[in-house]
Amino acid sequence: MRRTSASLALCLFTGHALAGVSISDDFESYPAGSFPGGQWQDIEGRVVDNPTAGPTMRVIDTIDAFGNATRAIQSGRASGTNGVFASIGSSRFHHMSVDMRIDSTPQSGSWPMAVGFTQQTAPGQDINRQSQAVVYAWQTRRFFLFVSQEFGGPAANLLLPGFAFTEDTWYTVSLSVDTELGSFSASIRDAATGDVLTSRDYTAPVWDPSLGDYDSLSFFDGEPVGSAGGVQATLDNVSYVPTPSAACMMLTALTFWARRRR
Repeated sequence: MRRTSASLALCLFTGHALAGVSISDDFESYPAGSFPGGQWQDIEGRVVDNPTAGPTMRVIDTIDAFGNATRAIQSGRASGTNGVFASIGSSRFHHMSVDMRIDSTPQSGSWPMAVGFTQQTAPGQDINRQSQAVVYAWQTRRFFLFVSQEFGGPAANLLLPGFAFTEDTWYTVSLSVDTELGSFSASIRDAATGDVLTSRDYTAPVWDPSLGDYDSLSFFDGEPVGSAGGVQATLDNVSYVPTPSAACMMLTALTFWARRRR
């Protein structure tokens, strides 16, 4: 038992040392029509090539997956990049989930929303050129997992198979990352029932952990500059935690189970 307790203590200490700030936001505390503020920053601050005038997302009154009134954030319809980001701490593990509703997908060559993690590896770097791991909705009504080790570096663009989204329907998008191994796990669930609709796991064959040291939880769209604009998405119920390893979680559960058996 001493060895188990010591291992548990090491797991808890390591998890605490690596853990950054968790994020949980249902946007109910912000006035409708405003930028959410607080921990959220407008993505315009990280768009260099063709910035869109902010605010590029606003709080709205809408209806959730269960037919209840709720507040959420909705992207603007301007061409270019619209979105928000929040700073997170360095961690080996990251896990995020967010309810997403695609409201409009009219443009060719556009994605209505991408959600996940980004890393600014150089001052003034455009978010579209940053190292990133995101799940994005594409104009074909399919979801993809995109992992890029900085612009021009190794990248993977992976279809989440067997599912096409429907506009004006809520889905829960989740992404878990192990930045040491370069492993990623993405899933799409029905926001009302919790049923898994599609998922995909991926481990990068070539991985540089220094380009996976994500510093932001980021939500952003993309449309061809000079287009008429029009893609739009709504987000709600954001959750982010720097997750501990599965081994530590199992050890913790077994230790507490053993203590209860005494």
